Amino acid sequence: MFTRSAQCMCRDTEQRITNTLGALYVATLFLGIMNSIFVQPVISDERAVFYRERAAGMYAVEPWYLAMVRASASFAARIPAQILVCSCIYAEE
Repeated sequence: MFTRSAQCMCRDTEQRITNTLGALYVATLFLGIMNSIFVQPVISDERAVFYRERAAGMYAVEPWYLAMVRASASFAARIPAQILVCSCIYAEE
């Protein structure tokens, strides 16, 4: 939907441009709401565990941070592949 609209945006009507911008706004709003509902409670729980274990002297900040980055890297590595697959699928339309 978005790639086709961006390619011929100079020839489209004002209504089509408004629809595309509205869809982008709603998609961004949806992602922000999903972040607030699902991600932030997990982060607050992880922060409480980190403070408790840091106070007990279990480890320093750097090893904890590196472990979190390593755990998240597998999920972050999938994003470019997903974008590539989606753009190939929608480019054919």
